Amino acid sequence: MSGLGGWLLSITAAALLVGVLEAMLPESSVKGVSRLGCGLLLFLVLIRPLLGGGYETLLEELHSWQRETAEETERLNQVETSLEETIIAEETAAYIQAEAQAQGISCTVTVACAQNGDGLTLPVAVELGGVIQEAQREALRTLIQSAFGLSEEDIYFTETEEVGQDAGP
Repeated sequence: MSGLGGWLLSITAAALLVGVLEAMLPESSVKGVSRLGCGLLLFLVLIRPLLGGGYETLLEELHSWQRETAEETERLNQVETSLEETIIAEETAAYIQAEAQAQGISCTVTVACAQNGDGLTLPVAVELGGVIQEAQREALRTLIQSAFGLSEEDIYFTETEEVGQDAGP
């Protein structure tokens, strides 16, 4: 077992032993002396790395643990950002698609998101696919620009088969 793990195990075992002894002793003058002895035992277990020369090993393990924790935190932050971007993209696409359907427009919607300088995840581009007339395109552009603040250059239209229609043989 590593030095840090062994040390933590020793602290845990000593604390359990102290707890059991304290629970078993009756209320008397002996209990006061036993508390002193138990406190000294815990103190010695806590400072054992300093007394036994294991301080360097403990320090190395603490630094290693700190590096691993920082790396794991960074990895989890990346996962969180990715999930956040996915959720916002899906919710934004669903909103645009619902608004398009309310206007009688049948289309597919794909949204790309990214974090801005403040760390907020926002839509940065929208692609709409399907057979969409120019007047419908203009209505969708206006909706997307007003709802999400995207510029005209960030809104793309691709001509595809009618949404929900089979292309046939």
